[in-house]
Amino acid sequence: MLAGMAGLLTTIRWLFRKPVTAHYPEQHLPIQPRYMGFPALLWDETANEPFCTGCMVCVRECPTQCMTAQMSDNPRAATGQSHRRKIIEEFEMVLQTHGDGQSHDGSKRTIIVPTIDYSAKLSTLLDDSRILGISSEILGDDFNYGSGDGNYYSGDTGWHPDGGYPELFAIKLAFYLDPLTRDSGCLRVLPGSHRLDSSWRVSGQDWNQSQDLLGVSPAEIPGNVALETNPGDLVVFNHNTFHAAFGGSSRRRMFTMNLHKRGHTEEGIARVDGYLKAHCPVAHGFKIGGMYTDIILDTAPPERLKHLEQCHERHALVHPNDTILRPFPTL
Repeated sequence: MLAGMAGLLTTIRWLFRKPVTAHYPEQHLPIQPRYMGFPALLWDETANEPFCTGCMVCVRECPTQCMTAQMSDNPRAATGQSHRRKIIEEFEMVLQTHGDGQSHDGSKRTIIVPTIDYSAKLSTLLDDSRILGISSEILGDDFNYGSGDGNYYSGDTGWHPDGGYPELFAIKLAFYLDPLTRDSGCLRVLPGSHRLDSSWRVSGQDWNQSQDLLGVSPAEIPGNVALETNPGDLVVFNHNTFHAAFGGSSRRRMFTMNLHKRGHTEEGIARVDGYLKAHCPVAHGFKIGGMYTDIILDTAPPERLKHLEQCHERHALVHPNDTILRPFPTL
């Protein structure tokens, strides 16, 4: 009898309480801070492709190792319409076939120079109207292609410029193949540091020692800008710009194209020669018998050859011991 009365009182008490369940999807509950729900695949409406590239970094970096992923191919890949997927596949082929990609264990950066030159598909990026438009606007219509690198980055990359020969106006086009934020290894830059009279440069300080110099970590240097990217984004910056990355995973994928002004005068050609002493495959320890591979030359339309001609010729003079003489294709 007493148990029945207690049950009745409990029923009456709950009868007048607010519902504890939500009638989804008509009713939504607020998402609490730090809620770690089921991951969703985001779609890039501008390219009609998913942002996810199947790199599996999320699975490898999961701190509790409780995450798994099952890939369903991009529906555009089956019909050959996924340019993003094709670029990533070609990049992986180059790193695995011509570089040390197979031995990459995440302990350090893996690099290959050049990259697009080993792939007929990637070489066509030098023919892309969008890339030509940006590059011609900055460097002029007859700019030179000065090779480039492909990378599996690992961990932090400290502050540094790439301009080993700052007298020549050069830019770097960086293609990032994985989603990157300020906390997961995206490119960071120090605006204005490309100027030869910039305080970042003339001070001669090592800004990776910022804890001693400024009292902050390198990632917290005042004024640095994080350029967050998704696959398909292109980052263009001056070769002399101080840049870095912090908090990255052990296999961040990126490749570059280095472009610079063509030399028209004796002084201009001397600057190109000076650039090639510091920026070409053999200068980075990769001997390929010249400035370019046969692939990028033999598949080149006349418009591309215009951007290869001068460096092909000057490389033979600057690096005669790493040049297998071959006739340049007819323009």
